[in-house]
Amino acid sequence: DTILPQVLRCCAIAYAMGYRKLHLFGYDSSAKNGSAHAYEVPGEIPGAIENIGGVPIGYTDVTLNGKPFKSTLSMSRQAEIFPDVCNALMESGCIVTVDVHEDSLMAEVLRMMNATQPMAA
Repeated sequence: DTILPQVLRCCAIAYAMGYRKLHLFGYDSSAKNGSAHAYEVPGEIPGAIENIGGVPIGYTDVTLNGKPFKSTLSMSRQAEIFPDVCNALMESGCIVTVDVHEDSLMAEVLRMMNATQPMAA
């Protein structure tokens, strides 16, 4: 069984609650320039690391379609599972839109899905 990352789990719950239009903002699934995101976030600690079960997990290199990205385990897993969850929601009558930074891992996933061009965050 696949355990859904938190945002994708929330999308499934929102659908189950009757929502048919889902709009995700800032779901970039990658980091840039030593930050924890693909864009600047006020108050963010540069070089921040993910912490799973008390164990620090750093960022690693991820390559998709020959393009390099920095991502954590959970962010790259989100990007990996997103197409299946998104397609299942859309096949069930849900409209899913995503606004992401154009140079992010999720933007590349959306391009692979032949989705509408991602918008800059």
